[in-house]
Amino acid sequence: MGISGDQFKKMILPISAKLFRIALMMLSGEDDAKDTIQDLYSKLWEQRDKLSEIHNPEAYCVTMIKNLCINRLKMNNRYEILDIMEQEYKLPLFETPEESMIMKENIRKVYQEIDHLPLIQKQVLHLKQFRNCSFEEISEITGLSEGNVRVILSRARKTLKEKIQ
Repeated sequence: MGISGDQFKKMILPISAKLFRIALMMLSGEDDAKDTIQDLYSKLWEQRDKLSEIHNPEAYCVTMIKNLCINRLKMNNRYEILDIMEQEYKLPLFETPEESMIMKENIRKVYQEIDHLPLIQKQVLHLKQFRNCSFEEISEITGLSEGNVRVILSRARKTLKEKIQ
């Protein structure tokens, strides 16, 4: 026996903000995040006959939204985590063109080394440093424990330091 519309709302609405945050962090566009949330709601509604059997609807929905976001990124062929170099960052003003050129070259080296990191290190580093996600949010997005996220981030930073020095 499936769940009613009211039961569906009671189950899903309390976690909607969290699901939206995850989609927004993974997709980095509000419109894409909203579309993905709508896709999630549609899929959940189609599965409403099975939802009453799910013991942890929040975890189920978090997993679904992550998978939908990954599918959307693959479909759009947009791997933002891999495209860090294309983002624009404001650089401090330098006195001479040489100083500016040296800084740009150093930044290019950092991005190049980030690109050589293992994928999970690249993802965690990107979410922490470029998206300002908390360890808890990174844990939710990646499915890793917070402790594991901290270790992976530490290893990524250590590797970058060693490669750049």
